[in-house]
Amino acid sequence: MTTSNQPHILVCNQLEPVGLELLKNHAQVTELVNPSIDELKSQIQQIDALIIGSETQINEDVLSIAEQLRVIGSVGSSLVNVDVPTANHKGIQVVSAAEANVAPTAELVIGMLLMLARKIPTVLGDSMPRIGSGLSGKTLGLVGFDPVARQVASLAHAFGMHVLASTKLASVEINQLSHVEPADFKYLLQQSDFVSVHENIKDAGKTLIGKKELSMMRPTASLINCSSDSLVNQKAVFNALNAEEISGVALDANPADLKHKSLADHPSAIVTPSIATNTAESFQEVSLSVAEQVIDILEHNEPSALLPLAVVPLEKIMPHESIDQKRVDRLKGRLEESGTLKNPPIVTPLEDRYMVLDGATRTAALKQLGYPHAVVQITTEEQGLGLHTWYHVIQQISEDDLKQLLDDLPNITLEQVPADEAPDRMFEYGALCFFHFGNGETFLIQPEVGANRLDALNSLTETYIEASYVDRTLESNMGKLKGEYSDLTALVVFPEYTVGQVMQVTLSGRYFPAGITRFLIPGRILRVNADLDILKSQQMSINEKNRWLRRHLEEKMEGNHIRFYNESIYLLDE
Repeated sequence: MTTSNQPHILVCNQLEPVGLELLKNHAQVTELVNPSIDELKSQIQQIDALIIGSETQINEDVLSIAEQLRVIGSVGSSLVNVDVPTANHKGIQVVSAAEANVAPTAELVIGMLLMLARKIPTVLGDSMPRIGSGLSGKTLGLVGFDPVARQVASLAHAFGMHVLASTKLASVEINQLSHVEPADFKYLLQQSDFVSVHENIKDAGKTLIGKKELSMMRPTASLINCSSDSLVNQKAVFNALNAEEISGVALDANPADLKHKSLADHPSAIVTPSIATNTAESFQEVSLSVAEQVIDILEHNEPSALLPLAVVPLEKIMPHESIDQKRVDRLKGRLEESGTLKNPPIVTPLEDRYMVLDGATRTAALKQLGYPHAVVQITTEEQGLGLHTWYHVIQQISEDDLKQLLDDLPNITLEQVPADEAPDRMFEYGALCFFHFGNGETFLIQPEVGANRLDALNSLTETYIEASYVDRTLESNMGKLKGEYSDLTALVVFPEYTVGQVMQVTLSGRYFPAGITRFLIPGRILRVNADLDILKSQQMSINEKNRWLRRHLEEKMEGNHIRFYNESIYLLDE
């Protein structure tokens, strides 16, 4: 049932009946499957929501005339066909159901892995005897560590495989997984029996696996790609197979994009026609999920319409600093005992993921406890997010022992400087930090030539934290600090970092030492007291959990339980 004041939705991709029916119950729906660019432009000026697949291109030209468009829902396997930055700049939300495609894609990767290992023939009537191998004890190398790769890693681990992962992102997360070993790209190619490609390359046509990379692989190794076709040079793969430089290949490729047609007929190749996400369950789940998200946005049903809170997948949350596993272990017990998440972690969007600003211990604990989702507070620089740098007060170690500790570190150098010149010299020479000792001596700390700055900084802080007691402060006046800390050995002063610098470091796959960054959060939300049973549920979808969160917030508002305090607050029981 539709009325003239209902929002107008243009559907440009085939939807399952359950999703289409939901849309028609809430909006005026026009179906125009795979429209031409001119057909799309003729419609987009009058619509409130757009639902597309992978074929429909939504570029800046199209978005420039989308005057009342509020949301784009994609049922495709990725968003490479959508100009997301331009959409976001125009205030248009972009949603998808990528979660629904994870399991079927991971299952296809494992299916290909089994076919390659056992040398299952792909040609009808092929009765040539083949001797394959088992998976147990073999090494699987994952190039990239997206959600599909994470699930592949779990499934491969169940087969008894040794799993390596190489990625620019989420190296902290890999380190937390007992069944996955982080590895650099070259080592992974050299050591793996099977290499599966999962890296998300946004530059169209950029190749990750070519002639050079294939030459690094073992002659007995096989390559799997169920990700973007452009990641693998198909001609180089064909030549490598013929030269017996690799043993086999499995590709899930759109037939129209199969650049080397002979590859499909090669006896050592498996080529499927882009079926990674083609399961009845995923079709239905994707259609329903995208429809629900679009309706929630059009009707302002998402939790963020009340407060900047949302339920998000934990696998999309990445820390920016190192994590203390001892603190994580203690928190896991407290969370399970309490049954509630009292205060939500605070995050900021970072490409298609979220970077933790405050609450890395909470997110790590929830991940390790097997939670698929968490309630988070989302904030941005545009909303007032800022950053200060903590200084470290070192105590309970003698000055001589601390200096010896620093002298023994292999990847830093010490230069004694006048105390009053240290801040300017740190800025001028790009030093890691400076140490101001209680006796007045001051040393500038530089990384050794050729050493990675963040590796040197992490090694430095880990060493003195392990050997002493460290407190954090924003005070740099040594006179005041000596009055506050009777056993002060030294003050460590770090440069002032920016939010953008921290985000760049996180994107590179590295992380800051714990206890240096202090984010200033606008409107911090406390005491949400989210029910952990709901967050842990595998039966509830993320959309259902967000609707639960919306109801939870509405009940708080109706009961007059939400208070906003604009003034600064001192807490005496932290």
